[in-house]
Amino acid sequence: MPRQFAHVSRSANMEWGFKETRVAVRVLHKCGKSDYQIFYLLKPLKITQNLVYRAIKRCKELWGVEDRARSGRLRCVRTKFAIKTVRERIRRNPLRKQNSFAPKAKHRSMSRLIRDDLHMRAHLLSKGHLLTPALKDIRQTRTKASPPATRRKRARKHPLHGQENLHHRGAVQPPER
Repeated sequence: MPRQFAHVSRSANMEWGFKETRVAVRVLHKCGKSDYQIFYLLKPLKITQNLVYRAIKRCKELWGVEDRARSGRLRCVRTKFAIKTVRERIRRNPLRKQNSFAPKAKHRSMSRLIRDDLHMRAHLLSKGHLLTPALKDIRQTRTKASPPATRRKRARKHPLHGQENLHHRGAVQPPER
């Protein structure tokens, strides 16, 4: 019996989607085949039994193989193609800025795509140079030379400025008295 539909598995270069599968199921159902026979005949297409049952139910309800009417608005920015494109761009260059992924898309849409669809979070790179011992000495002499009021303000704004904070962090040895 499977030899009747041997040509189905040989058509590898043909584009085969859900609608074509539903058409095949409908034709076989009209020929009088049972659900399991249809599944067995179309097994080379790698379909599931559930797809056969749903396609037959759809044919009985809608008298055809068309898609059911959907409610709500379809996605226009966060499509599967856009998600795939952004994922590939992030894979190629993870340091790329978010607004350069899709210049015409809004920032909020891109944020949702990255957060909700790709399940990624943006990592904010902290910019700044490391403190060498020479730079630490310069900062220490500057804090000693500055008046106390300015020193307090600067220590509040930048925790690494100010002599007390440097000692607290263990960055500089305390001066000998």
